[in-house]
Order: sequence, then structure tokens, then C-alpha cells
Amino acid sequence: MAIKTKKGNKINVLRWIMLLPVVCITWIVCLMVVFGVYVLVYNSVLDEWLMSFSTDFARFAILGLPISIISGIAEFFVTRAIVPKYKTWLAWLMAILSVAWSYYMMWGLAYMAY
Repeated sequence: MAIKTKKGNKINVLRWIMLLPVVCITWIVCLMVVFGVYVLVYNSVLDEWLMSFSTDFARFAILGLPISIISGIAEFFVTRAIVPKYKTWLAWLMAILSVAWSYYMMWGLAYMAY
């Protein structure tokens, strides 16, 4: 589904519309994968070790860092695969926004739990 402009350039509307839902789904899948691995390993290995940290920030960093890194990398490559034009700068922008959103959500969820 392409729309022709006055200059003859094709704008692939379907890809631009598809970008936001796919980015959100990718972020949620990355979050669920990291949380799933964390929960599986938490009961056996990380329980005493994680609770030995005295600050909440250290616990947040141990869980939040893998989520933000994995989601940022995934968003970069997913955006580059979907966007028809402006691939590099938009992929970096989506990766940075994904990392920022991950930290914002994890920090908010951590404070809602207490």
C-alpha cells in the first residue's frame, strides 16, 4: 500500500502505521522473557545473593539493566527492519526511547510494590 506524492516519491504508509504496535509488542516480549528468566533463576540462585544488597537501587539495577539493554537492542533491529526510510537515526531514537521507557516503567513498578 503505497501513496504517490507530487514529486513521485513513494511513502509506504502501512510500514509507518505498523511501527508503533510492533515496537510496543517487542518491548513487552523482551520484558516478559527477562522476567521469566529472572523468576526461574531467582528461586534457585539469586534469592540470598540479591537480598544481600543493602539498597533498592542495586536490586533495581540488577533487574532493570538486562531489560533495558535487551529491549534497546531488539528495538533497534526491529525498527531498522520495518521503517522504509530514515532507518539509522530512527532506529537509534527508538532504542533510546525503549531504554528510557524500560527504566521509567521498572522504577514505577518498584515503587508501586512498596
